Amino acid sequence: MKSTTRCDDLFRVFMVAVIITSTSVFLGMFTFANQGCIEGSFVENGFCKLCADYVDINCEKCDDRLECKQCKEGYFGLDRECIGCQNRFGKECQTCTAGGCNVCSDGYFVSYGQCEECRFVEHCKKIDCSDTGCVECEDGYYLDEGICKACSQAISGCTLCESSDTCFACVSDYLFVEDGICKCREEGRNQETDEITGACFCTEGYYMTDKGCLNCEYLIPGCELCSLTEQNTGIPLYALASYFESPTQQYLDCDICSHGRYVQKGTSSGKKSKCTHCSAKWDGCSYCGETGGSCQECY
Repeated sequence: MKSTTRCDDLFRVFMVAVIITSTSVFLGMFTFANQGCIEGSFVENGFCKLCADYVDINCEKCDDRLECKQCKEGYFGLDRECIGCQNRFGKECQTCTAGGCNVCSDGYFVSYGQCEECRFVEHCKKIDCSDTGCVECEDGYYLDEGICKACSQAISGCTLCESSDTCFACVSDYLFVEDGICKCREEGRNQETDEITGACFCTEGYYMTDKGCLNCEYLIPGCELCSLTEQNTGIPLYALASYFESPTQQYLDCDICSHGRYVQKGTSSGKKSKCTHCSAKWDGCSYCGETGGSCQECY
């Protein structure tokens, strides 16, 4: 009976030894395989496999074939793919992430993830710029990611600013600075104020000028129908004081004058558009058409 018990004990010891030995061998093989792989490879089923072969040719580091952890310089990882910085963000981009370019070539700087050329930075006080872009802008412009942006595009009616939300001076006397933006003066006639933004605009039939909101007849005497144009007519409008208008400079022009007058177009040299009497061109002429091409009626 004692002999059987002893055999059982020996068998149990033997089995434990086998299990421990097998486990040690397995762990040793796994550890060797995991540590023995060269950099740029991963372990799969006990074998080392190159990231460049199984993930992406430009992948330098990976844990498996599903994702690249580190791409070569000049590439960024997106799941299993390494995408070239120059292909995604332009030929001047040297290093990048999925969010944009980080380093550009000499003579370029990063602005909103893209490479901008220093010499093409408009309204920069100095032609040269640093690796972060322009250092100082001309008056009426502010720095934003190394480039110069117009104050009036960020803050309606603003002519001098520090940033996109801090204005120092407005386009005319009927605007004033409050809380960093240009707001309407309440006493302005024929003008309305936006309760949320503080921007002002004219009531229908009136146009915003440096003297306030005025109508067509006042600005161009004898004109029955006015219109807006981007061509200089000598009568600038200040639509930039309103958030609801185009950010480009606009001018007032006359389309139709009252009977007996014709439209005489203004010029950029300062000559304003006006309605001229036909008799000033032809003695005794009472009507000469809208453009004054020829006299069609006499007194």
